[in-house]
Amino acid sequence: MKTTSSFQKMITSALYFKAFLLFRLPLALIAGIKIDFIDKNQCKVALPFKWLNKNPFGSMYFASLSMASELSTGLLVLQAIDNQEYQFSILVKQMKGNFEKKGMENIYFECHLKQELLFETFEKTIKSDSWESITIESVGKTRDGEICCTFEYEWAIRKSK
Repeated sequence: MKTTSSFQKMITSALYFKAFLLFRLPLALIAGIKIDFIDKNQCKVALPFKWLNKNPFGSMYFASLSMASELSTGLLVLQAIDNQEYQFSILVKQMKGNFEKKGMENIYFECHLKQELLFETFEKTIKSDSWESITIESVGKTRDGEICCTFEYEWAIRKSK
């Protein structure tokens, strides 16, 4: 197994992260999404409040919010996969969003997940040779810590054939 620090070093490198976004998530690059923090159990992603991310009502467009929140959960999944001896396919099977207040400033998404839960999901899919799911939550907060929105993503994971 590889160490998580190699993935963390790559993804937290400004140049590598911009290249990652350019080739895998170009809209996130345009939106200005940045990683504030990542370790094996949590990821914090920042979404700036700027003209490109606004809706016609002057608040943050929900698609920008969902893109940043999905990234905060997906990076933890990708990081955990990077440690495995097998290759895995992943996809978002379902998402649910709850909006508490208008996003009228930068929003910071926090995702907390024990990596062991992902490893259990990997083991299940290896044994069953089918899709297994895990639900991961990301909470969007203002700089003052006020909750703006909460997203839940059901990630489907399967060992690649």
